[in-house]
Amino acid sequence: MKPHREKRLKPTGLLFISILAVTYSFAEGAQKPLTLREAINFALESSPLMDSAKKTRSIRDLEYKSSVAKMLPSLDFATTNGIQNYIPFSSTTTLLTPNPTDPWYSTLSLGITENLYDNGASLTNSKIADLKRRLESINYLKARDDLVLNITEEFYRYSLAIILLDVRKQQQAILDKQFKTLANQYHQGFKTKSDFLRLKTQVQQAEIDQTIAENSIALSLNELHRLVGSNLNDNVSLSFEAVPVRQDQKYIFPKTPPAFENIYDSKITKIQQNINEKSVDLVQRNYWPQALVTSGVTYENSSYINSGQPFNAGNQLSWTALLTLQYNIWDWGTRKRDLEVAEYNRDIQQDSLNQNLQDAKSKIANLMADLLRIDRNFSLGQELITLEEESHRNMETQYREGKVSYLDFITSLNDLLSARVQFYTVYFDALQNMAKYRYYEGTIYENTVEK
Repeated sequence: MKPHREKRLKPTGLLFISILAVTYSFAEGAQKPLTLREAINFALESSPLMDSAKKTRSIRDLEYKSSVAKMLPSLDFATTNGIQNYIPFSSTTTLLTPNPTDPWYSTLSLGITENLYDNGASLTNSKIADLKRRLESINYLKARDDLVLNITEEFYRYSLAIILLDVRKQQQAILDKQFKTLANQYHQGFKTKSDFLRLKTQVQQAEIDQTIAENSIALSLNELHRLVGSNLNDNVSLSFEAVPVRQDQKYIFPKTPPAFENIYDSKITKIQQNINEKSVDLVQRNYWPQALVTSGVTYENSSYINSGQPFNAGNQLSWTALLTLQYNIWDWGTRKRDLEVAEYNRDIQQDSLNQNLQDAKSKIANLMADLLRIDRNFSLGQELITLEEESHRNMETQYREGKVSYLDFITSLNDLLSARVQFYTVYFDALQNMAKYRYYEGTIYENTVEK
């Protein structure tokens, strides 16, 4: 059996036991580990952030419908029925002629009213509500894709940690075996103390590397449970299926950045700019003269209880069509200051939007630089790991034949494991950066969940 396939001796120590318990406790209660797609679907259903985004989107839809309804005719019905009477306080007061319906009082009205024109305020509010509805739809998609990206990146980090732990275990198993043999030879006087200490140092370093790898898995698991929302329910126990490495995988990395106008920050900025401008326009309408046009038709009936008359005896029908002009001549500058405040708020929000766009451009530029670096290193890493595997096989053969020393064999092993660690790191780095590219491109959900 080849040394790099030897089973590692069981580690000891409370630290390893505690980390191992945290790492695999979730898997014990889960029937089947979740794949990346299944973990994302679970998160979309259970995440508080997504629940909040859905309800906020529903609120904006309702607000838009209400803003449109305010421009339509309104039908109101009112009726008052009861007892009412007059009691004079002075004997000189002339008594009113008794009403035949006393002490009963009754009135009924049914009216249709409509604001035909209110200086454009209702129409502007409706446009703002529509823009907010569209904005919230984009915010919902952005929140969804943010969650997908965060889970995808953490899932790849978790997968890398799992694979690196396996590499560290292989290294530890071989070093343990070699150290055991060398220790016997050292105590028998066949090896020097420097050889013994050198290998012992490597064994201890390998144990540290393995502990670090185990801790990375535990931390990544905790973050995955937080992202998918399973840590809110003690009755839910989840485990995750690591993404396998395909050593012969070929990737074509994009050379051009995603269209900037299609990223979420750019879409949000355009809509928010329109909202800010219309909000200023709404305040400005209060500063200048206002024209209001209203109309209505009202049906009224009163004193129909105990009157001795038919119900329709008191019918009255009235209508109105009114034009109202109003202008504030002097208010100590209040309306002017309100307009200035609205303009300042618009400018401040624009600065914040511009800053977000600058940050997005910087992140995309860094992403394209990373993809260029990965494009160069990915194929080199594949070639390097192939060469190191072949070199290690030759070195292992020569070591078994006694042609090379154990130090040369250990050096070859370390070179092979370093090449694997380097390739695995580049491999998952490529997956993470491709996920980021699809996020900015607006296709991460389709490529990760729906494909």
